[in-house]
Amino acid sequence: MKKRLLIIIIMLNSVFISGCSNTGFVPEQTVPSSSAEEEEGNRIITEDTLSPQIIPEKFVSKVLDEESLLRLQEELQAETIYDCTYATEGKEYEIPKLDSYDKSFLVFLQAEDKGWELKKGDFIKISFLMANEFVGQSMDIGLIHNNKYDAPFTFRGENVDDKAYFGIELEIGEDGEYYPYLFNRTGESALVKSLLVEIK
Repeated sequence: MKKRLLIIIIMLNSVFISGCSNTGFVPEQTVPSSSAEEEEGNRIITEDTLSPQIIPEKFVSKVLDEESLLRLQEELQAETIYDCTYATEGKEYEIPKLDSYDKSFLVFLQAEDKGWELKKGDFIKISFLMANEFVGQSMDIGLIHNNKYDAPFTFRGENVDDKAYFGIELEIGEDGEYYPYLFNRTGESALVKSLLVEIK
């Protein structure tokens, strides 16, 4: 990632676990996780079960340009991409849980597919939890700016209250519209829980 754009501060001391009231929208290319004890065929789907993965016919995004999409597919072997649009309130954006598949690229958008209009010197914090088995495993976290994918920051899950905690705070180096993203390259599919985007 261009060093002039971002300065990174790793945040490991505080965990944000807030009730989600901002899920007015559902990701366009994903199916919401099923409610507890819902039956499908011969198996029981619990609230901790991933939804069936959807493979879109085209590898497209409302946010990334063609060059970035090609790079994600060819160089980084991303298999799926999801534009995840949710409602937001004020400077906080919360999602209680989110399906994350191996080699899936999740782009976060606000209502009406808007990004975050940030000024030089602003801070954006992205934090989330995963199951304890992800402690020590790596997830890629970053920002899209000017419709372009930039290299992510890779973080290992820290053990916090018997869960894997991931959290970063980025200082913005250039005015513009930004979209946070997660890129799962752990080799496993799992739920991301209590995801919070904060602007400071």
